[in-house]
Amino acid sequence: MSSESDPTKSLATWFGGEEDAEDFSSALLSTVQGVLGRYEDRGLLGTGGSSEVRRAYDPALDRTVALKALRPDLPDTGAALSRFAEEARATARLDHPGI
Repeated sequence: MSSESDPTKSLATWFGGEEDAEDFSSALLSTVQGVLGRYEDRGLLGTGGSSEVRRAYDPALDRTVALKALRPDLPDTGAALSRFAEEARATARLDHPGI
């Protein structure tokens, strides 16, 4: 299956290149099974127009975190990916003791 017909692979290609597509697809499958990388999925917190936020547990740091991802039911468009990446970069720049 080419990355054009597999949205998980085209998303991975957009973020990390074709060589990361297989790992990304595996990560998405793991999410369905309740694990994403080192995080354990603890359920859906909320859904917005283009993304969803899930409660997750980080066993390495023994803490609960929130993970945000594009909604899996939406088409994989460059515009949506670009907005999501820009939001992630803006969030990463936040520096305040209250967050």
